[in-house]
Amino acid sequence: MKKIIFYFSLMLLCVTCNGNSAEEIDINNNAKEATMARLMHNQSTNALNYEVSDEQFVLKFYSDIEGGEYKSIMEVLSVAENNTKLFELNYTFDISVDHWKILQKNNVLFLSSQLEQKNLSLTTLKNLSEFLKESIPVTYYELIEPNNKDQVLFSSIHYYESAINALIRSKENNTNINGTIHPGYLLGKNYFVFQEDDIVDLSIFNIAELTESSTILADEKLVQFITANSTQKVQFSTLYNFYNENEQFEEFLTNSIQVQTNGCNSNSCWIGCGGDIGCCGNYSGCCVYSHTLCLIHDVRCENCAFWHCGPSCKPTTPGTKTVKFLMG
Repeated sequence: MKKIIFYFSLMLLCVTCNGNSAEEIDINNNAKEATMARLMHNQSTNALNYEVSDEQFVLKFYSDIEGGEYKSIMEVLSVAENNTKLFELNYTFDISVDHWKILQKNNVLFLSSQLEQKNLSLTTLKNLSEFLKESIPVTYYELIEPNNKDQVLFSSIHYYESAINALIRSKENNTNINGTIHPGYLLGKNYFVFQEDDIVDLSIFNIAELTESSTILADEKLVQFITANSTQKVQFSTLYNFYNENEQFEEFLTNSIQVQTNGCNSNSCWIGCGGDIGCCGNYSGCCVYSHTLCLIHDVRCENCAFWHCGPSCKPTTPGTKTVKFLMG
C-alpha cells in the first residue's frame, strides 16, 4: 500500500471538532452569567424537557423518543414583549432509516422555510442565534451531562439552531435558503451544522508545519490561502472546497442514497465501496464517508490483532481495495 501523509486530513478533522462537538463543548463565563437554565418535569421516561432564558428570550424545549423516531418541539418567547410567543416549531427524524443523517439537510432547510413564515426581523434572528450559541453549552453541562440525558435527544436543538442560521444567511445574502451538510456530522464528530455556519479562525494554524506537510496541489493551494488570510475567520466550506467543491459533495451524497440498494459499482461510487479500507463503517453499497482515522483503523485491524479493533472485527478479505480518496 502506498505511503500516505496524514497531516492535512488530521488538520481538517481538528477543524470539524468545533464548538458543536459532542466530545468537547466550551463554555464561557459570560454565558453562565447571562443564562438561567432549569430542568422541568419529564413527560415520559425518555423525554428531555427544559427551559432556558436570558434578558431577551425564553426557550422551551421538549424532545422524546418513539420507536426509532426522535420528536421535538421548540417554543421561543420574547421577554421584552411580556413573554409573547414568537414561534413554535417541531422537528422529527428517524434513525432507523438508511442514511438518516444525509436526509437531515432537506429536513432542516424545510424547518428554516417554516421559520421564515414567522416574519421575524433579521436582528431578532441574529440575537436568537447568539442566545442559542451561548445557552446550548450551558444546558449541556448543567442539565444534560449531570442527569445522564440521551445525547441524541439533546442533539435535536442543533437542527433548530442550523435552521435559524440558514435563514440568517439567506436574508443577508438575498438568496434562497440553503446549506451544505458537514462531513464532521456524518462522521459523528459534530452535532448537525451546515459547513457555511462553521466559522474557522485561520490564526489557529501553524503555517510552518502546514508548509512542511503539504504533499499535493490542493495542500499547497490551501497553505497559500491560509498564509494570505492568517488573521481571518472563514467558513469551513471555504477550506473544504480545496478538496471537494460543495456541488460535488452534494451530488455524491445523493448518488450514495440512490445506488445503496444496488450494491457497489466502482464507476458509480465516488469514494469507493462501504467495505473498502478507509471507509467509515462496513456495509454494502457506496461508501458514504471516508476518513484518515478510519483508514488507520482498518490498516491496523487487518488481522484484528488489537483490542481497539472491537469484538465484531473480521479479518480483511484479501484483495480488498482502498477507498479512492479520503474526505477528511
